[in-house]
Amino acid sequence: MGEWFLAEDMRLKRKTALKILTAIFSPDKERLRRFEPEACAASAHNHPNILNVHEFGGEDGTIFIPPEFVRGKTLRERLDAEPIDLREVPDVALQIAAPLSAGHEADITHRDINPENVMIRADSLARLIKT
Repeated sequence: MGEWFLAEDMRLKRKTALKILTAIFSPDKERLRRFEPEACAASAHNHPNILNVHEFGGEDGTIFIPPEFVRGKTLRERLDAEPIDLREVPDVALQIAAPLSAGHEADITHRDINPENVMIRADSLARLIKT
């Protein structure tokens, strides 16, 4: 539904991710309706395994969410590069399950859990990058 970019927060002088609603979907009111709750759901939780959302906005018809920038690789990139050591699997699985459980307790359902929506930092911390 959205495209991801690396951007720079000029005021705070830091890198940030930038998710922009794909132009082809902008006229689609149902997609627009789902994009804002995604930002609200992600920003409502302060969880170490959920991406922090800084803002939700729009400019000249372009809708955007600038969340924090997480330096790392997606779980898909990690899996494609080499097999994950079996000793890491329970830790990664628990780090993915914990924010999903927290979301379910708040009546939030992740609609798109997949390896592309999980970032793994160099220190092995897993973060959900999409609600």
